[in-house]
Amino acid sequence: MRKWLIALALGLALLGAAACGGGGPEPEDFAEFADQIARAVERGDTAFFTDRIEGVTHTCTEEEVAVSTGPDAPSEPICLEVGFQFESIYIQSYPGAGQIKTPENLIRDIEQYFQDDLSDEEDSYGSGTVQLYATAIPSSFGEESGVHSAILTAIHKLDVNVTGRTARGIDFEYVNGRWVIRGELGAGPPLAIDLLEPSIAILVYTGWTAY
Repeated sequence: MRKWLIALALGLALLGAAACGGGGPEPEDFAEFADQIARAVERGDTAFFTDRIEGVTHTCTEEEVAVSTGPDAPSEPICLEVGFQFESIYIQSYPGAGQIKTPENLIRDIEQYFQDDLSDEEDSYGSGTVQLYATAIPSSFGEESGVHSAILTAIHKLDVNVTGRTARGIDFEYVNGRWVIRGELGAGPPLAIDLLEPSIAILVYTGWTAY
């Protein structure tokens, strides 16, 4: 009877640990964490990325409202009222300027990126399926910020006549024992190779390391 009770208590403890996410904090060393990213990419586990997206509070300014309501307003304006606050994520299309978006925008992009890759294609950078190609530090943040980038690449068909290599630099920050996603730098053909070639990537990254 005593052995049965001990076994039951141990089983309940293990279940409780699993329910609480067990395993403790993630490795603070991004090079070590990159192995987890690579495994998630191989599985096509988009939730590994989308569940980590965390915005920061942004307050709309008069200037942003003016741009959002003028004749050149974007198709999905966010800042329609001065003082309006929302959780923001930045998304930059290389080599253009970054735009303030909502986490939902980044979630859609990451999910689409994995859904539309061409696994049957191949070029000098490897398979057309999504892969972790390199890790780096985005120059816009700087080394002191603690932000690191996972540079993903794949081959996509962008329209009827354009198929080529694409890239996504996903920016991670270590917060309370977990790596969260703060934003993304995206590039399509032919400029995507600028993020994949170390001699060119120094324009936007430092500490670029092939995975």
